[in-house]
Amino acid sequence: METHIQARRTILDQLERARQKDDEQTKSLQQSLLKLSFEKEESLSLAGKALEQFESRNQTLQMFIEAYGLGLDAEEQVYGSMRGRTKTDLKEIKLAIRKRNVLYDKLIEIQEKFNLLTQTFNSTQEQLIKLGHER
Repeated sequence: METHIQARRTILDQLERARQKDDEQTKSLQQSLLKLSFEKEESLSLAGKALEQFESRNQTLQMFIEAYGLGLDAEEQVYGSMRGRTKTDLKEIKLAIRKRNVLYDKLIEIQEKFNLLTQTFNSTQEQLIKLGHER
């Protein structure tokens, strides 16, 4: 089980690095957007809105990564307790399982929020593309 958890931690680390890169690029795009003066106001406004939505989505992803990491910590605690690596009793194992389940419930909430933000971002992106084709 430790191998499975470690593999998920590796993927989580890769996801965090990609998220940080997206965050840096978003900030750079926001600065570039401020310098554009030849675009229509509507296009600039919609592009700004899309970047804000992307940034919000990225922040939610960061929350997901942090919560998932805590969930993996809790899972390690559960499996460690069940294997007897630590001196625990059944009550402590049940408590560790409850803690893990609460963290994973939180993950579901964050994932739903992320999915909604993605849909909103995609919709704004579509509007922006349509506006570009109208020119």
